Amino acid sequence: MAMAYLAQASTMLGSLTDRIRVSLSRAGLRYGEYSGNYDRLTRLYRRRDPWNLANSGDGARFAETNRRIARASPDCPSLLELGAGEGIQTGFLARVAARVTAIELSQEAIDRARQRVPHAHFLNGRAEDLSALVQGQRFAVATACEMPYYVRDPGAVLAALQQVADLIVVTNHARLDHKVSFLFDGTGWRRTADIRHGRTRWHCYHWQSPHRHRAPDIAALHQGNPS
Repeated sequence: MAMAYLAQASTMLGSLTDRIRVSLSRAGLRYGEYSGNYDRLTRLYRRRDPWNLANSGDGARFAETNRRIARASPDCPSLLELGAGEGIQTGFLARVAARVTAIELSQEAIDRARQRVPHAHFLNGRAEDLSALVQGQRFAVATACEMPYYVRDPGAVLAALQQVADLIVVTNHARLDHKVSFLFDGTGWRRTADIRHGRTRWHCYHWQSPHRHRAPDIAALHQGNPS
């Protein structure tokens, strides 16, 4: 009886410790840490939806990102998503692309994402290794939404995306954008209209390959949502 009680208490304490650790990690990362500490990022997914993305604000961001992609690349045949998490935005992206490939660091997150978007193709690995992960595939569109400031070398990740995609769409929370905004001063990058929801803003950038055969509707990426 005593042993069973101790085992139960130990399990409860471990669960509580994990919840506290995840909460502290989430708070630190949300408000500006992007140390590239992938162990911490992976631990966040010990609980479901650690970023609280299932909310109206992020839902509006996902919908507006979709609208811009659909206008810029109608009938998008293939899309690569970096930082898929549990597939919440992946589900939106699958509405505007015939085939979605998503890269995510956490295997726990991927397991949930596959349940949410079973027809998407999920790859487990670091964003820095995307070239090896996609194995020569090329994509009409690539997205890096709310993730450049969390990787160890965001410049290298964006450069790798340029090798595999014709059009890149990036959204950064306005409070964190200053950490990586200098990366979008390079050739081919343009800042587009912010996405807004209430008081929250996301800065948006796109890059277009000079070798892209079918020019996108670039003006569409500059047409922001009115909210």
